[in-house]
Parts: sequence; C-alpha cells; structure tokens
Amino acid sequence: MQPIGGQGDYIAPPTYHSDSGPIHVFETRRIGSNSVICVLLDSVQSQANRLEEAIMLLVNKGQIGVPRVEVDFSSEGLGGISTLEAPHRIFDAIIRDSVIRDSRGNGEDFSKSDMGRQINAATIRNALAIFEYSPTTLIFGGWNSTKLDGSIGARFQRCIVSEIVGINAAVDTYTDRTGRRIIVSAGRKPSSRLDPLQIEKDAIEIYKSKKDGVWSFDPGDDLKKSKPSEINHGNITPSMMELGTTVEYALQTTTITLAGLRRISLGDAPKDTTAHSVLASLALVAITELDRNGYSLRSRCDLVPESPSKFEIIKTDGSKEEMMIDFDVAKNLYLDAVRMARDAGLPWNEKPARLLPSKNLLKLVRASKR
Repeated sequence: MQPIGGQGDYIAPPTYHSDSGPIHVFETRRIGSNSVICVLLDSVQSQANRLEEAIMLLVNKGQIGVPRVEVDFSSEGLGGISTLEAPHRIFDAIIRDSVIRDSRGNGEDFSKSDMGRQINAATIRNALAIFEYSPTTLIFGGWNSTKLDGSIGARFQRCIVSEIVGINAAVDTYTDRTGRRIIVSAGRKPSSRLDPLQIEKDAIEIYKSKKDGVWSFDPGDDLKKSKPSEINHGNITPSMMELGTTVEYALQTTTITLAGLRRISLGDAPKDTTAHSVLASLALVAITELDRNGYSLRSRCDLVPESPSKFEIIKTDGSKEEMMIDFDVAKNLYLDAVRMARDAGLPWNEKPARLLPSKNLLKLVRASKR
C-alpha cells in the first residue's frame, strides 16, 4: 500500500510512551535477502480490533449474524458492550462481573450461572461453549486468566494475525552514552496554536481546581496557581517533535492458520470440520469487509492498495494456490457454513445472550464518572 498522497507522502505511525517522550516502533526486518529498517503502522492487536469492529458493523446492519454475549449498560448511557468489543472477549472482566436473569427474573452471578460454568470449563479439546456464545474468541484468541478458582484457565491462540508495517522507513540514528545505536524518526511534527483572543500568559493570576478543573481568579484551599495554557487559553508556542516518517511502501500481511483452527475441538469429531469452516469463513468476512472499507488508520495515515488484494492457500507441502476472494464470496461461504452447522446440530443463536452489570460494577462505573 501507499499513502493516500502518493509515494513519499508523510505518514503518522502510532506513538507509544517512553521515558524520553512519545516514540514510534522501529525495527530491522528481513525483506527478501536484505535487512531493512521498518516502522510499525498498525499492530496485531490493533488490526484484531479493526477486524472485530468490521464484524460488529455487519451485525448491526443485519448483513450477518454472530453469537455473542452482551452486557446492558443503557442505564449509564453506554448502551450494550458485547464480546465483539470487550478487550478480552468472552473472558473479559466486564462479562465476569455481570449477572444473568433467570426465568423468574432473579439475578445470578455470571460465573455461577450454567452459561458461566460451561465457559469457565471450556478447553481447546472441548470448546463447544465458546463456539456457542463467542465464536470470535476462537478466531481472535482469548485467555481465561481471571478464573475464580485460582487454577490456570484455558488459552485459545489467535487463528488470524494481521499487521501493517512501513518498509524502508526514513530514520535518523545516533549513539547514546552506552554505545547503543538509537533509531528515531526522520520526520518532524510541528505543534502550535494561535489564540484569536490573544490572551497573554501573565495577564492576570489564575487558580485552577485540582478536583474538577474549574478555574477562578480567587485563591482557595482546592485551587492551585495556574496559567492560561493550563485551562486551554492563549497561544501555543510553535515547536517540533521527532515524529512521523516516510516509507518506500506499507506492507499488510494477514494470515489465517487452518492448522490452528484444526486444533480446536468441540468434543465431537464429525462436527469439528463444520465448526472450522464457520470460523474460517467468518475470518474471511472480517478481512474482506475491512479491505473494501479502506485503511484510514489515524489522522495523516490513510493507505491505498497498489493492486487488489489476493489470497494464497499454502498447503502442507509448501505449494501455493492463488485465488481472489471478495466480500460477497466470503459472505456466501459464511452463510453456507452456518447452515451446515445448524444442520449438523451445532448451537448457533444469533441473538445476543444479554447480561446486566453487577451492583459493584455499576458502582465502579458511576464512581469513575464522578
């Protein structure tokens, strides 16, 4: 891919915190027979989130259905948060710290419910409960690290891995006091702001509340002496930061490991292949949906493919078969696989299993808002 402005246009990689300030992730990779300096443009974790978001948008539009668990936070104005959004998917603390209503309307802790116990007991050798309630966990990975009995919970590896890196990035290098070679961006990001009110920094003494940010001209017990810039007024002096870069091209690599999918068993060998087909085709749906929507990763990082994306089937003997798969093909594959799963008697409920946040979780959310 190339930046939307063409080859050599400035792009903004993600920044990460360090003791010396915000930095990009540079590393040396082997491209063919050469060692090339590359910059991370979108990490594996970020790509997974984008792929899950693509699935969620298709579900919201009614184009496909996917089983999921959803916690209702509508009382807090947050709507529902499902296993397609929770960071740790079915094993997230948001799911764990929720309650499920029984047939009498009584609340039961999720972990103590039949659903919770089934999910808690799931392993890679019997993942039927995960397939039933959160099949995307089997695609994007998950770890039952918050198992309440203290034992080591099951881990499910990622079966889809995608990342975007900038190849042959423009960088500057220097040697620190220990002799270590340090790589920094060759790009420069300017920062400045002109205040139309022309408020001067020493115009008058200002005091700002430590608690809620309210400011005043009068000192008080909860007020700290401040400046206009700390209450978002006044000019910002122009400055430069070593951020942003240019690259020869951006390379996206996305893989679905069928060998990894085959390790997942639902405890019924004849049905496993059908389940694997559902998971693989859902992964294809996510990839092709993300591809057709375009790659606007962040401000000043829009990427455009140089040619249509192609898939390669890499067989166990190393031979490769190239094929074109677009969104419509992937969607039809998925719908066919879901029909086969239902015909085989596998559980597949596309309506979300709804939970409510526990009293403690609600209290934590409300306290954070305050």
